Amino acid sequence: MAVYGELSYLGFARLGDSVWTDVHVPCRNFQDIAYHNGNFYAVNFNGDVYVCSIDDDNKEGHRGMKVASIETYDCDQKYLVEPLSGSGLLVLVRYRQTRHFIEPCGIVAKYRTTHFAVWRLDLTNYDSLENPSYTLTEENSLGNEAIIVGRAASLSVPSSETIRPNSIYFTDDNRECYLNRGGGHDMGIFDMERRTIEPHFQGNSLHCISPPLWYI
Repeated sequence: MAVYGELSYLGFARLGDSVWTDVHVPCRNFQDIAYHNGNFYAVNFNGDVYVCSIDDDNKEGHRGMKVASIETYDCDQKYLVEPLSGSGLLVLVRYRQTRHFIEPCGIVAKYRTTHFAVWRLDLTNYDSLENPSYTLTEENSLGNEAIIVGRAASLSVPSSETIRPNSIYFTDDNRECYLNRGGGHDMGIFDMERRTIEPHFQGNSLHCISPPLWYI
């Protein structure tokens, strides 16, 4: 499954398909997708989480049903991550502080990540996606896991000698601001317990088009 196009629609393809198939949802502007417990999930700019039905036996076609909603702002980035424990689906919100300045080259946006919030989504009624039952609980700890997020990369990894537990590693994925001077400066490690941010890369990874990417 993929988020595609200027308006960020949803589409999927199975092995052997020659074309992509659209998933019909009553909204657009999706930011992330994840596969969890046999279903695809997607979250949009508004913080609405959809579960997607791609069963060919469904007479109403391939569509998405809203199962949860988190109150947030459009400018905040959202991610979906399946934890290593497999218990629930994590919904992350990345909060940024942005200021705009008028310079000779035009209006320039300067921004930085201030903190993250994490919710655990548990869908309990898998037999009926028409009326699914779910719980949404805010999490204060990731345990011995760490989460990596960025452009086209959202996953949970075990802690190690080089990966800190209970932390969120993030890169600069604010692509809307890249055309001004290039992005790549808003990166770091968010400590869930201390609620602090420190750098994981010394310097700026600037590029006018491509955000920094994780290689794992």
